[in-house]
Amino acid sequence: MRARAMSTKELFDGAGRSPRYSLRTLCRALEATRIFHDRRYRLPRALLEGFSMSFLTQLEPKSASALSRHLISSLASKINKKDLRSAPGRPGGKKSSKNDWILCERVWLPRGPLKPKDLAEKNPIDGRAEYIVTPSVRENLYRLCW
Repeated sequence: MRARAMSTKELFDGAGRSPRYSLRTLCRALEATRIFHDRRYRLPRALLEGFSMSFLTQLEPKSASALSRHLISSLASKINKKDLRSAPGRPGGKKSSKNDWILCERVWLPRGPLKPKDLAEKNPIDGRAEYIVTPSVRENLYRLCW
């Protein structure tokens, strides 16, 4: 019951309204959890990442922070805070090569056929980046990059 009261009274989306969560949101959270678990995250961390990805992305920063604290205390209270800021080992372990995966922030992504390009790196000619990564952009990209 705490989560429902929280969603209707304490959490707000970018437009200032209470978020609407559904069975579909829960299913997406569980699917994301499975993907993280398949990529060598331990179950508590996979649950935290999956639920964060599904439930936090639409929230404004203050609400996202409050729900994030609630999710950590509910799903991952035994995980060291320092470990939450780092990526697990490469998926596939010793069976996979560095050419199979690329580490993007804290998430391992399958490497595609093209050479990766970091749009946040500064152009050597004019010193400008094509994309500016602020802390909120970094956090939202992290939640979306599975």
